[in-house]
Order: sequence, then C-alpha cells, then structure tokens
Amino acid sequence: MYELIVRLFDICRFKKGPEDLPYSLTMLKILAAAFAAVRVLMHYRGDNVLGAVFEAAAEVGYIGLFSGVMLRANRHLNRYYQVAGAFFGCFALIGFIAWPAAAMLVTGQSGGLAFMLLLGFIVWLCAVTAHIVYHALAPDVLVSLGWALAFLVGFVLLSMSSGHVDGIG
Repeated sequence: MYELIVRLFDICRFKKGPEDLPYSLTMLKILAAAFAAVRVLMHYRGDNVLGAVFEAAAEVGYIGLFSGVMLRANRHLNRYYQVAGAFFGCFALIGFIAWPAAAMLVTGQSGGLAFMLLLGFIVWLCAVTAHIVYHALAPDVLVSLGWALAFLVGFVLLSMSSGHVDGIG
C-alpha cells in the first residue's frame, strides 16, 4: 500500500505517469473507494450524509465513465485500470491534502488564506489531470489538452449541479 501511495504522489509531482501503476482491478476498486471516502468527507456539511454519499457516487461514476469514453475514442481502452486508478488515486491524494483548507473556507476561518490554498490546489489538480491524460493518450499535446479541459469542465459542472462551486469541495 505504501508503494502505491508513493507512486501516486510521484504522478502528482509529474515524475511518473499512469502507466507506472499496476494493471489491477483490485487496485482500481481500492483507489475508487479511497476517492469516494475523501469526497464524502469533503461534501459532508454536517446535516446530510446521504447527499454527500450520492455526490461522491456521481463523481466516481463520472470519472469512471469519462476515462472509458476518452480511452475508447482514442483506441487505448487497454489502459483503463491504470488511467482510472490514477485519476481516483491522485484526486483522493490532492483532496485529502486540500481538505483542511476546504474546511477552513466552509467555516469562515482564515478566508483569504484558505481561498489562496484552495486556488493553488485547484491549479495543481488541473495540472495533474492534464499530466494523466497526456500520458494516457500518448504524446499528442492538443488532443490531450482538449480531453483534459473537457474532463475538468464536466467535473466542475457536476460539482456545481450539486450545490458546490469549486471543483475540489
């Protein structure tokens, strides 16, 4: 497990790509569950656990579906477990690191600092998304950039439809 976290952190630091993750359905399930747990923590506002679970489930479905569509359209479906696992794992890792800043923003403590931290985490999340897509689709910069932007726009729209305006929390 430690090795997996180190590999995910290396992807988040742009040192490795999703191809460096093991090709395993079990790993994909573990990373999806970790992502869902972090997202439930971030969506839970103290009054509606079921709503937070549904929002996290919608995000898991979106990432899984988007990964499959993107890879299928570019004839790289054989990389699905690794790419979807990289999305789930890296987003869970960044979300877990960003969770205190999101909590500070929600409670109104240190508003300026929390906002700047969250802005930095969102930029980092966007860069990691582009990095994963770039490595997943082979070195075609324009196609990778288009897919990464489409992914991020869809993810933000999904978050906004559930009442949240930022893509992280």
